[in-house]
Amino acid sequence: MRCGWCSKRRRLDNDKVIDKELLAPLVAAERFESPVSIRAVNFADLSEDVHEATLLCLWGNEAALATTAAAPFFRRLLAEEKLWRQFVCQEFPSHSSQQAGSSRNLYRTLHERQRCRTLKWKPVECSHRMGSREGSPGMFARHGLLFVFGGWSYGPVRDLHVGALTLPLRLSPVQITGQPPGPSTYEMKVTVLDDDAGIPGRKPESDDDTNRTVVEQEHVIRAVVSGGYQYGGYHGESDRYGLLEIRVSQTGEVRAEWARVGEMPERSNHSATFVTPR
Repeated sequence: MRCGWCSKRRRLDNDKVIDKELLAPLVAAERFESPVSIRAVNFADLSEDVHEATLLCLWGNEAALATTAAAPFFRRLLAEEKLWRQFVCQEFPSHSSQQAGSSRNLYRTLHERQRCRTLKWKPVECSHRMGSREGSPGMFARHGLLFVFGGWSYGPVRDLHVGALTLPLRLSPVQITGQPPGPSTYEMKVTVLDDDAGIPGRKPESDDDTNRTVVEQEHVIRAVVSGGYQYGGYHGESDRYGLLEIRVSQTGEVRAEWARVGEMPERSNHSATFVTPR
């Protein structure tokens, strides 16, 4: 007998080894048709225990989608507390003893917290005039705006593009005034200095005398651009740094200038730049 699934099983091809008369009952059994017909069973006719066991084979968020996408009769089951208690025990066993309202609300809280600890890459539609860009451009976001600085595009470039953090992204170039810190580099490090109220969650400053909130006419963002390579092939580490000062007015106008330049030890491809407090 031949078996296409198991190579270790003996292959018996010789008719002398297996008598055809021995195989006759097997052939007859294959041709036998049972007169008994099996009636189709509707899933909705099964017991509630079967429905619950089926839902518990899913993740809780998948089961919630089944209420609208697959079977509306699941809504009654998912409205019960015991099912969500089981979801919490299965997916978050270390939090199963917490009693923070209903089990469904607890599951929703734990699920959203878990999603915040995961990353999912997706392509983002974007329009810009940067062309092909590599060499690790510096990117950061402040005050609802995305900033992209420098990189490699047929050579090192030192330009700044900005756009609102909305989809699709639309980045526009911003002219940088002032004296730049030496030749252009790529693989430089861009370190944002959070000096003003641009930090999320930071309270606005107030006047101590009048106890009134100070309304800023514009946002000031300071970033240090340090090191990098000056030549292709990762050669010529730079020993220069520059303090880039970006101002965003209340109308959304963005201006940028080199506020200060200086020297530093030659460095590139470093993970971070430490800037001492003022």
